[in-house]
Amino acid sequence: MSWYRQYRPTTISGLHLQSVREQLEKMRLAKSFPHALLLTGPRGAGKTSTARIIAAMLNDPANTGGAPLKDANPQNELVQRIIVGGSMAVNEMDAASHRGIDDVRALKEQAYLPPQEGNTLVFILDEVHMLTTEAFNALLKLLEEPPSHVVFILATTEEHKVPATIISRSTMIRFHKASNDEIKAALDPIIKDQKLSIDDEALVAIAESADGSFRDAVKLSLIHI
Repeated sequence: MSWYRQYRPTTISGLHLQSVREQLEKMRLAKSFPHALLLTGPRGAGKTSTARIIAAMLNDPANTGGAPLKDANPQNELVQRIIVGGSMAVNEMDAASHRGIDDVRALKEQAYLPPQEGNTLVFILDEVHMLTTEAFNALLKLLEEPPSHVVFILATTEEHKVPATIISRSTMIRFHKASNDEIKAALDPIIKDQKLSIDDEALVAIAESADGSFRDAVKLSLIHI
């Protein structure tokens, strides 16, 4: 397992982007949780990790009573499987390779089935801007009248290519390039756990070279072993 996957955050409180963490904390404590979210921002900023954390929180057995929600318990077996992408409670679809109307129709059929485990069926659509116009129209109808047990999490690196109608029916969370301090905070547990010898000067160089990407920062840290 790569370090990036091994050391992914598993809770909202563990997210390294402060602005994203604060937005999700407010949603967690609200009276109701959105049925559709749109995560936008650069690659490597943590959109997929965040989507899985949201899915884990929604399906944590501690949250069967509804809002306000507790943060996901990383010790729970179902939560652990959701975080690593191994649960039937979550359906992840790469819209870059499944971009047609038939793909969205198949998704719709799955959405109306009851969850096979957990209490919320979460659909994560990565690179959602790649969907065709017809597929977006079909998705829009699903977002307008979603089944009560379903939450959609759309992710994109190109927000401007997502139709305004989809945006208007989603709660948007904008990701940004991580600051050097946020990258260093993310690398700190890896450095300690792996007993790496990386001095402050090298750590600053890694953070600057990563250009705001957590994923690239972890890869670069391997070079300095």
